[in-house]
Amino acid sequence: MTTSLRVFCPETELAEDGLVVRTGDHVRRMATPRIDHRLGTVDALPWAFDQYAEYVGDPVSLVGGRVSAIDAVYARLTELEDGSWSLRPGTEWTEPVPATSATRQPAERIDWQPLSPSDAEGHQYGIGFPVFTEGDETHVGWVFTLQDAVVEAVPTKG
Repeated sequence: MTTSLRVFCPETELAEDGLVVRTGDHVRRMATPRIDHRLGTVDALPWAFDQYAEYVGDPVSLVGGRVSAIDAVYARLTELEDGSWSLRPGTEWTEPVPATSATRQPAERIDWQPLSPSDAEGHQYGIGFPVFTEGDETHVGWVFTLQDAVVEAVPTKG
């Protein structure tokens, strides 16, 4: 009998190392029980990949299997009272992709600041800040459907 499991993979989990996952790949990564409840359907998933969970003291297991489907997850942004931005609950949707590298990236608007004065070698430097508007879409991560899925306990460090 084939065991199927759907696992949430945050965008940062792969982006930090430039990793790409394709349908048909075998994955085996540290995962933690889902505790972030800002997204409706994604919240129903029991696991989220988290390569750092063990180091911050979260309960962790190894979750693995063959990737049979990948769905990119998007949500709308909302501005909080303190001026920061967060995912608007209940606004998520998914789009199937053959690989994480095929994920559609919403267009970003950047407020570029004036360039710095030239340094001794004649180089100038600039910095930009993202500009958000209420309801903008953002890519949140992926849902991987794993076949022949295995969940293994990770021994605690003691």
